[in-house]
Amino acid sequence: MNRIYYALIMLLSFNAFGQDYFPTIHQEQQEMYNATGKSTDWYESNVNTEVYEKPSSRAAECNLEKVVYGWHPYWSGAAYLNYDWNLLSHLSFFSYEVNENDGEPLTTHGWATSDAVDSALANGVKSTLCVTLFGSTKLTTFLTNTTAKQTLIDNLIALVGDRGAHGVNIDFEGLPLSQKTNFANFMVDLCDQMHAAIPGSEVSTVLYAVDWSNVFDFSIMASEVDHFIVMGYAYYYQGSSTTGPCDPLYHFGSTYNYTISKTITYYLDEGCPKSKLVMGLPYYGYQWPTTSLTVPSSTTGSGVAKTYAQVKTNTYGNYIPANHTWDADSYTDIYAFNDGANKQCFITLEDGFRKRLEHINTTGIAGIGIWALGYDNGYDELWD
Repeated sequence: MNRIYYALIMLLSFNAFGQDYFPTIHQEQQEMYNATGKSTDWYESNVNTEVYEKPSSRAAECNLEKVVYGWHPYWSGAAYLNYDWNLLSHLSFFSYEVNENDGEPLTTHGWATSDAVDSALANGVKSTLCVTLFGSTKLTTFLTNTTAKQTLIDNLIALVGDRGAHGVNIDFEGLPLSQKTNFANFMVDLCDQMHAAIPGSEVSTVLYAVDWSNVFDFSIMASEVDHFIVMGYAYYYQGSSTTGPCDPLYHFGSTYNYTISKTITYYLDEGCPKSKLVMGLPYYGYQWPTTSLTVPSSTTGSGVAKTYAQVKTNTYGNYIPANHTWDADSYTDIYAFNDGANKQCFITLEDGFRKRLEHINTTGIAGIGIWALGYDNGYDELWD
């Protein structure tokens, strides 16, 4: 019955989005920031360089008991100066971009010299290298090439070992069903070799908010992979035809009702160990141009990601109580306004974030992921 239920949910999702793969925020923003041509060193010297005072009482009052796995994209710059290291278990540097033809890096974005990684290591936070490859064609090319796969494994072991770091996070998106077994076996090979070469190292992989085609074989991977981190966002995404929450905790009033809570249940039912399942949460939302201010509304163009810090800073005065709606089912904050055109912004702020943490504690899964560290830079509310 569960299998049929989730298949129906996925079919509704497929119809709502009109495709079974679309670029996530990871790919979308990687491509956007890569296009600037600026290096990690430039970002660390020029972006988010202001240092804010951290509350002195927080570390004394909180002992971390779960995984808090934060991705640090290279474009977050010097935001690491404001990370509360006591509240992070892992920092994952984003990213080693894989050449699908040979496994070599297109770039590692300065992993070997990044000050953010230095700081994480100095503060006792496990540091991993995120590895990215996007799109079914590229993934098929890579996963059917034995030499390329081994080259990538060898490179990752060397890069992690030379850095004195703790492992890798595999972020392969758009995995086709035809490569389900190849991917699972690649993960096992990577785990076996990295664990042997670097005792105590950790290997994780991302899971999709909705596993459209049942592409993750936990019967092969579950015993070897250390963490499975759900990208618990983009349930509604930049190309959605109607507005809705990026990360609904429970259902949002529409025909598309896949949610964080259902995703957790789905992966546990599929065989992902509870002790290894991590739910990634967004420090951003999407803002769309819309036909009206009625929530929800049809969109008239692509959505734009708005970070928590951008909404809190409220430079243009649109994110104010008069424009605010709270959706008590999905636990989402909504701002509907007209700044010359109708707009709707869906984002999770403090109360909604707390509800998500409470749900994760209730389910007993391993913890949370954060996309992305630095997206709340200058604000303490989510750390609190």
